[in-house]
Amino acid sequence: MRFAPRRIGRHPSLALAVAAFALGACSASSDVGGPGAGGSSNGNAGGGGNPAVPGSGGRNVGAGGSDNPTGAGGANPGMGGSAAGGMGMIVDPPCSEGPDNLAPSINPPGGLTADKVPMFVVLGFDDNAYADGINWVLDILRSRQNPDGTAVRATFFISAGFASEFFNPGGGQTEDDVLGAWKKIKADGHEIANHTWSHADTLMGATLATWQSEIAKANDLFTKTLGIEQCKVSGFRTPFLGFTQSTFDAIKSAGFIHYDASVEFGYDWWQPPGSDNGWGPGTSESGRHYYWPYTMNQAFPTGFASKGVTPIAGVWEIPVYTFNKIAGDMASTVTGFDYNLWNKCQTDSTFNFTDVLKNSLDQRLGGNRSPFAIGAHTDNYSQWNESANTTWTTFNYQQRRKALSDFIDYAQSKPEVRLVTFRQLIAWLRHPTPL
Repeated sequence: MRFAPRRIGRHPSLALAVAAFALGACSASSDVGGPGAGGSSNGNAGGGGNPAVPGSGGRNVGAGGSDNPTGAGGANPGMGGSAAGGMGMIVDPPCSEGPDNLAPSINPPGGLTADKVPMFVVLGFDDNAYADGINWVLDILRSRQNPDGTAVRATFFISAGFASEFFNPGGGQTEDDVLGAWKKIKADGHEIANHTWSHADTLMGATLATWQSEIAKANDLFTKTLGIEQCKVSGFRTPFLGFTQSTFDAIKSAGFIHYDASVEFGYDWWQPPGSDNGWGPGTSESGRHYYWPYTMNQAFPTGFASKGVTPIAGVWEIPVYTFNKIAGDMASTVTGFDYNLWNKCQTDSTFNFTDVLKNSLDQRLGGNRSPFAIGAHTDNYSQWNESANTTWTTFNYQQRRKALSDFIDYAQSKPEVRLVTFRQLIAWLRHPTPL
């Protein structure tokens, strides 16, 4: 076994260096004394495009619909909770029948107007190396249901080597504890997606063969050890949001990856076309016009940090949208991950973790309702993640937990909101149904 000290899952594309931290009097939640959050550079993005045309494949699993609804609790008892998935009707999308083809657009798919589409909030938790962090997230989701009565669900992008070769024994946890927490994710009805085997920094410059091995080795654990149907392990995110053409060539060659969630969108220096319409860098209007997810049948639109990767027909891109802090007519942005948001708090006391997420959600609700994808890490809510707990000294893990939980409470107060997995979102995109 190779012990790898676990760092917090960082996303360095915005050059938020840990060494540059300066402590600030931030707050994690508007009703909690203590830490907060923030962003990186100023500026935002809009977008352009034609109305989307829904692609083919898959059955209709729209917002509020369900496959095999079982009522509160689901069918099987969950490990460490009341019942599998907690409260609400179970919505488990069928496997893709493909191929999909949905053009990039700022307009909702299927010709629907924004006021007729659900406000999807998609929680994506990366890494998952600490059992206590995973279990806490599962516990807070298990007691919730969406306003339409469906069960709240999230996606967990797991780096599969963290239960063996790259295991961290922090807090006295065992490899079986981590593996058991991953099994609990499955038992509770959440989605598991591929975040490579090693989560190594060196992957950003890796060869095609290395990317293929990393994806395949992780996939073997998900399908053989966790027992997940291959067709339901269909998502991928790169560690550190670092990728090259080789990464996407590996996605294509794997054949079982149907969506990627690695490409950032929404910063001023990428100059998306919406700037000509007053939606551009630094304006509070920009977050109301973000692209909806689409398939990579053509080149990435302007405004994405795509590094020139070539199209892959039928593979969905779920963008890493920015979080936005609104002040009057101006907006400040940060990469759409909790890591980046917590980092900003160290240097900017005007940022508040919960309020920034609320701002971003409210922008979507008042705009085109493009999905609000929230990048997060269960490791950042672990009692035993030494890197997180020593880096973010102005807010402890209990405060970080409360800040995230408070936002979820706020999101659930909105009748239009649906907390879903990436797979559930894609199922709706294939067959858009109105509220």
